[in-house]
Amino acid sequence: MFPFDLLKRSSSPSGSPGKRAYAIGDIHGCFDLLLDLVAQIEDDNARRAPKELALVFLGDLIDRGPSSRSVVQFLRDELSVRHTCHFIAGNHEEILVRALSGETQLIRPWLQQGGLACAESYGV
Repeated sequence: MFPFDLLKRSSSPSGSPGKRAYAIGDIHGCFDLLLDLVAQIEDDNARRAPKELALVFLGDLIDRGPSSRSVVQFLRDELSVRHTCHFIAGNHEEILVRALSGETQLIRPWLQQGGLACAESYGV
């Protein structure tokens, strides 16, 4: 058992001075919902003492939803220019990268786990 009582506890969350972090996971190709979430985050930051935003994306940006391509383009070309963004690959990104890197036996499972919607969003 880990001795959690040894950890320093704070009465409120804290991070780097002048910065505010948000963690976001499981977008799954839902561009419209991503835009709404980003607007809510930016509004929240503006309502409080505004700070530099750091957005941490916890994987599964692609697959299942109809707009994987739009999600990736927005995060890469627009949001990363406005804010500091960090990306952690999820299992959906991992299986796609592995399939494209030569593990062709993963293509069918990827397509069955939502990859078909991703492929279609890229016109494939």
